[in-house]
Amino acid sequence: MSSEIESILPIGWKKTYLGEISDFKGGSQPPKSQFIFKEKKGYVRFLQIRDFASDKNITYIPISSKNRYCREDDILLGRYGASVGKILTGKAGAYNVAVMKTYPDLKVVNKDFFYLYLCSNHFQKNLLNVTSRRSAQAGFSKKDISVFPFPLPPLSEQKRISSKINSLFAKIDKAITLTEESLKEAENLLPSFLKQVFDKNEIDGWKECKLNELVSYDKSKYTESNKPYVGLEHIQSNTGVFTGTKDPLRVKSSTFRFDNRHILYGRLRPYLNKVFVPEFEGHCSTEIFPILTNHLVDRKFLSFWFMSPQTVNSINLTCTGTRMPRANMKEILNFKIHIPDFNKQISIVNLIQKINNQSNQNQLKLKSQLNNFKNLKSSILSKAFSGEL
Repeated sequence: MSSEIESILPIGWKKTYLGEISDFKGGSQPPKSQFIFKEKKGYVRFLQIRDFASDKNITYIPISSKNRYCREDDILLGRYGASVGKILTGKAGAYNVAVMKTYPDLKVVNKDFFYLYLCSNHFQKNLLNVTSRRSAQAGFSKKDISVFPFPLPPLSEQKRISSKINSLFAKIDKAITLTEESLKEAENLLPSFLKQVFDKNEIDGWKECKLNELVSYDKSKYTESNKPYVGLEHIQSNTGVFTGTKDPLRVKSSTFRFDNRHILYGRLRPYLNKVFVPEFEGHCSTEIFPILTNHLVDRKFLSFWFMSPQTVNSINLTCTGTRMPRANMKEILNFKIHIPDFNKQISIVNLIQKINNQSNQNQLKLKSQLNNFKNLKSSILSKAFSGEL
């Protein structure tokens, strides 16, 4: 098997193993009683995995020979749970047991080349095979990864490959940034348009009403069986899309019934201001308001009013409760709303839906592009460590 692998490597490359070109050391875990949260002489920053992404929870521990230390330019690996294989760098301090520091032999391996190898599927897939055979908290050991194959070109070739990859990645990152900006614009298209539609300063000839003149809060309890259930988690934020199933689902807790006359409004954070206009009959969580509209207002028009930034901000201010704030329906029913005649409402709804469809199509396209860029990076790394770049 070894000769087969060596035979497909380019001339001048060697097949080695990760443990032959780098050492690895896990971190230390001092007791929490030693933790302090302000810088102090004789103390050093204590680095957990979360600290490599944020400085929100800075912790310090006493300087000790028992600690394991790292510099900003060191390369470390996440060892446990969802962070297994995560590449960590850019912070100096004492690192904890959830982190493993690498010690590449810089006489034989270029540091950039080594870093890119750790990012590649040549390392990540092998690591996934190891960790998938044990619990998430078991992580991996130095012994586990030391046997991973490491394709080793001459140092000059490593530097050339690293330079080429970094140049390509810089271009891809620029494209990703531009695509993410376009995606943000696409996501903001509907809220921006809704703000224009329902901006009171621009409304001309619309009738002002209180919401309780147009709707009622339907508290009809669910008494039937085998009807679809809608929970707060089944409604996408700001899209009005149902992500659940219409298959019958029984729930033990008390629920409200609804049909195709209602608007379903989520009143509990973090699901606050989720709105769904059902076209079927079912039952929903009691943390959802089933709202019935009268003949003066179209329910889709009203659902878009609920989704408008002005309404969302106003409802956020009425929330009560500390642990899980809720919207107060009595206060919401006293909100003022401007409405045009019914036919005008329908034409506005049609226009909003057209813009929303356009926004959703753009978002799907841009998300696909982002995924393609990430796959391109993976492909480049795969080619690089197969000698094909």
